[in-house]
Amino acid sequence: MWTYDAEVVPACTVRDTGGGTALEPGPVDGAYRREGGSAGDWVATSSIRPASSSVEVTCERAAAPVAVESAPALPPPLAGLGAWVALPLGLGLAGLALAGGAALLGVRRGRGVAR
Repeated sequence: MWTYDAEVVPACTVRDTGGGTALEPGPVDGAYRREGGSAGDWVATSSIRPASSSVEVTCERAAAPVAVESAPALPPPLAGLGAWVALPLGLGLAGLALAGGAALLGVRRGRGVAR
């Protein structure tokens, strides 16, 4: 669950729709942030580990908006940069590795030691 303030943990009940069991939101380390625009950044305040692929979340009156989304797949430092930076950076590093490998093969072939 995400809010604009890491100190405010919303009072929400979570139910796994696959099995109907109630889930207890767990803590997070506070490292997950998402850009929120002019209102501020979204901060992860609690995590949910459902057994199925969907949950039902009901929150009491919250002092701030609450969003329920999956955690970023990237590590927190890269997730903070956003996909517009992380994806080109990853592709650039992959291209650099390929160019280095091609140059190494070219040098080995020039010396006549390629197998």
